[in-house]
This record gives sequence, structure tokens and C-alpha cells, in this order.
Amino acid sequence: MDLLDHIPSSVLRKHMQTVLYILLDLYFAKAHSIYQKIYNRIDTLLTGEDGDIFRELLKTYTSFNHLPSMITHMKNAEAIMNHTTSRQKLYVPPLGFSCPSFTLLYHSVPRKFREEIEQLITLHQLSATINHKQNQEEWALYFKAEYSYHTGNWKKSAEILAHLSTLPAFAKELTLKARILYIQGFIAYFQNDSSSLSDIYEKLQSLLPRATSYESLLIHLCSLRLRSVIPRIAEKNISPASEPESPLRHSPGLTYQELIETRTLIKPGNGIPLLYAALRNERFSRERHSVLGEIYSYLYQAIAYDMLNKPDDFHQSLTKVLTLAAPDHIISPFLPFASHLPVTWSQIRGSDSMNHLIQDIALFVQERPYHLEVKSMQSPLQQETLTGKELRIIHLAVSGKTNREIAEELHLAEITIKKALSRIYKKLGIRNRTQLATLVKQHQ
Repeated sequence: MDLLDHIPSSVLRKHMQTVLYILLDLYFAKAHSIYQKIYNRIDTLLTGEDGDIFRELLKTYTSFNHLPSMITHMKNAEAIMNHTTSRQKLYVPPLGFSCPSFTLLYHSVPRKFREEIEQLITLHQLSATINHKQNQEEWALYFKAEYSYHTGNWKKSAEILAHLSTLPAFAKELTLKARILYIQGFIAYFQNDSSSLSDIYEKLQSLLPRATSYESLLIHLCSLRLRSVIPRIAEKNISPASEPESPLRHSPGLTYQELIETRTLIKPGNGIPLLYAALRNERFSRERHSVLGEIYSYLYQAIAYDMLNKPDDFHQSLTKVLTLAAPDHIISPFLPFASHLPVTWSQIRGSDSMNHLIQDIALFVQERPYHLEVKSMQSPLQQETLTGKELRIIHLAVSGKTNREIAEELHLAEITIKKALSRIYKKLGIRNRTQLATLVKQHQ
């Protein structure tokens, strides 16, 4: 930082891209006095269109995490760039460069998740246009795949990712490839496909030799998170300490690294350090306006309170996380931790949407070939050798959906739903939906 005070102004003007990164790092590190000092010097150096572009780009990222404001400032920067006669060209820093999940960083308003995906697509298109990058369509598809993944529509997510894997951008752009492999890895994990998960992990590792510094950091973070759920690797108790230190330790993307580190604490006897880490994550996630970050933080707190045998605090934390996740039907954070949730999980009650989320999480877990310890979520209905898919159909049928609506939601043919209901009726010894609804109510 001191070096910047001694660099001649003529040299400094030629390296505005580097200065922009430094300022962003200082801003998110809360080094306000140094940030203001450097900003004031840059502000006097840059006049006219160069200065206006620089300030708009800086405002874009310091508006984190309010997508409408970020879009407005980036549009302003693009408009100035399109009309500037200056030779000085600034490039937009990549979005979410050190975080495998864009939605973990940018989902900031409950009930706005789907809308934010469209805003994120717009923001990325602006960034790509300014930086003269291609693959805008591919990135738009990726954002939609990530949304489908987090909200439990794995089939749609897997289809989009499989399509993306056939496009030229998959081979050329490592950041896109790493993120696609990351989501594919977790879908394989949730489906208990351990061989595919190991293959995906190896593919991620194979990217490292040709990766740049920040691409390498991203790949390491993706790999580390996958390693935590691959049994033969996770049991080796690999610590994040073995991974390279982030060059931008205080960047917004660090939210994810903190969550990975917290994940390694979920072991017997670690209740107190897990709780402290979860409370720290909650504070950071609030500062960064990350809804998914808060969801993970409250979930970790619930697990910690369970370890510490504090049922009231457990109920409070789990109620908070479900209330936050229910409006957008966010399922993905819960699934790896179902075995850590005690009997009281099934006793959490709130709005109808929260209850639906609880049931859907249970059914997603039940669909896996092996069963996690979710006996607390089971009802007498689940003792009738019903499959996870049949339980989901029951849930949708008694909520008032038609066969066609159920088929559309589950991405199946209508005739498949009709046949499935017939099998369900036979298993339960009933004849129609009315009797099914009565049975479900009795065992609610």
C-alpha cells in the first residue's frame, strides 16, 4: 500500500486495472482509511471519461450485493466506454471469481431468487460486453442450471449442464468448466453415484496445470468442497490449511471458503468451535447480504446446538433457516446434513410453505438409494414400502395438483403419474384421492 504513494502518476495511470483490484480488496477488508487515501489520489489523477469509467466500475462492485444498483453502474460504465476516445481501457473484474457458486454470493433478497438469476445474467452480459468476452449464452444457461440445482430440480439442472459440457466454451473457459463439474459432482453425491463423483473430482484436478492464479483458487475451492463429501477422501480429515491462501483474503467470495472451513468442524466434540464459526459466518453473510450464506450459517448453528444438547436454541436456529429457505424453495444446503438433525427436526412447524419444504427435503433424502438417519421425518405412510418418488407424488396430489401438473413438476409423462397413483392406492389399500388425503391427514 505504501508503494502506491511513491509510484509516479504517469505509471499509476497505466495500471488502473491493478489499482481497481487493490481498492476493491481494501474496501472489503474494511481498511477504510487506506482505501480513502488511495481513492483520493486516483480521483485527482483521473479526469474526464477515464475517471468516470473508473468510478462507475468501482461503484458497481462496492454496491455489492444489490444487483439492480450493480447493473445500473455497469451500464453507465459501458455507455461511457462506447463513446470514449481515450486509449485507456479498464476491464471489469470477473464476477464471483473465487466462489464456485454465484447464487451463494448474489442471492440477497428472499422471494426474489428467480428474479435475481435474470439480473445476474444481465450483469454478466454487461461484463462480457465490456471485456469483449464471448460465451454469454453459455453463462446464462449455467446460472439457470445453478438455480435449478439449489431449488431441487436436479433433472433440469443435469440436462442443462450436460448440454453445456458439449459446447466449445466448456473446453475453453476453465472457470465455467470448473463450476459445471462442481454442480455435477453434487448432483452425483445426492444421487449416491460415488463413481461419477470420483471421476468429476479427478477431472477438476486435471484442470490445475493450465489454470491461472484465480482459476487455480476457484478449482481448489471446488475440489475441497467435493472432497468433504467423498467418503474415501473425507475420512482422511483433509484440512483447508493445506490449500493455498487466497491472494484476496477479504474478497466477497471468501464467504464460501469460510463455509468450507466450518463444514470440517462437524465432528463429535466440536460443538463449541462449530457454534463460534457459525456465528461468525452469520455476521459475514449479513454484511455481504448473502441469503444462502445465512441459510448455511443457521444450519450450522442448529447442528452445533444439537451437539451441545440445547434443544430450545436448536429449534430457534432451525426455524430461522427454514423460514429463510422456504420462500424460494431452497433445498440444496439441507441435504448433506440430514443425518445431523435429531428427532426435533420433524417437530418444527411454521407456515404451510415451510412445512412443504420440510416434507420435500425428507422426500429428496428418501429418494437416495441408501437412507440417511431421517427417521424423525418418517410417518406411518413411509412404512408402507413407498419409494421417494411415490412420496413426492402423494405430497403433490394431496396439495390439489392434477396429474398433468404433477407430471410437469416432476418432468414425467402424465400416464406415468396415473400409473404411479394406481400403485400407491394398491399399496395403501385405498381407491382414490379422497381416501389418500384422509390417510395423509391422519398421519400428518
